[in-house]
Amino acid sequence: LVAPDFIMVAYGEKWLPILIPLRLFCFYGILRLYSTPLQSLCNGIGKPNLPFKWFLIYLPFNLVLLYIGVSKGGTTGAVLAKMIMPLFTAITIGGAVMREINLPWRHLLYCTSPAVMACLAMGIAVGLVGNFLLSSITSHIIRLGVLAATGGLVYLGFLATFFRSDLTKVLDLARRLKGAK
Repeated sequence: LVAPDFIMVAYGEKWLPILIPLRLFCFYGILRLYSTPLQSLCNGIGKPNLPFKWFLIYLPFNLVLLYIGVSKGGTTGAVLAKMIMPLFTAITIGGAVMREINLPWRHLLYCTSPAVMACLAMGIAVGLVGNFLLSSITSHIIRLGVLAATGGLVYLGFLATFFRSDLTKVLDLARRLKGAK
């Protein structure tokens, strides 16, 4: 939602064509939320070779998808092609790992629901503020600052209101990690 202002502040007007790929990469990040931990889970269950086996399938599939994506859609096509791979990983390795540890996907989805719901609340707030309250402001740096502050406050406020115990655990962990340095 802040991508146009971010691009203008960080890179300038000539970089505006990356707007759609940048927005798509945000969704790619959401998909990675469910695929990235799988390699560590494989190590934890004593099957570190499982990701390597899937990677042997993943690599050629990824290369073909990237080639098609770039040739058909340029940068946007490449990003769309990359978005398929976390889904592939979650379905293949994730399915195997979840069966091995007897953990249903709904439990993982439930555990990530505070972050997902806080992101949705943040997105709604940032969209409303950007479209209605800041629509007449032309300074990209001011818009970006206000929208980033709005997003951060709404995200934290949502967690503090609806998921206080989870937020407290995260803050306690951050304090312990900071103290360990």
